[in-house]
Amino acid sequence: MPIDFMPVREAALSPVISAATVKPYHKRLRALLEAERVHEMMSRAAYEMEREVPGEILAVADRIWFGEKKPIQTAREAWRHLEDELERWEKELEAERSDLARSILGIGPGDIVTSQSRGRLSRLSVIGTSLIGPALKMPRR
Repeated sequence: MPIDFMPVREAALSPVISAATVKPYHKRLRALLEAERVHEMMSRAAYEMEREVPGEILAVADRIWFGEKKPIQTAREAWRHLEDELERWEKELEAERSDLARSILGIGPGDIVTSQSRGRLSRLSVIGTSLIGPALKMPRR
């Protein structure tokens, strides 16, 4: 895109984010890490249960052992509902990662970020932000 058409807001992006920059967001980062840990645990449990016993076997066992009550089928349907909730939760976690990244970095979609590497200036248009992998590791106090 020609520079004349680029938005006015321009921000320099440091290759390293300091502990002082992250400190005001420490509690929020901890909460995000904990929510991600719980989400991972629940996701693993839900998907393991789905693979453990085929639905046909559960349906027969339910009918033979419990008749009309079908508690196993009811439990499986509850797990399916939980899987839907986990997918919604994943979207919420990604939105929080994005919002937190915007807060920490001070940039957002539509901004132009400048960075210098090996003496060359690069200008990039921000289309999204997120925290992933090592970015979510909390610094020790």
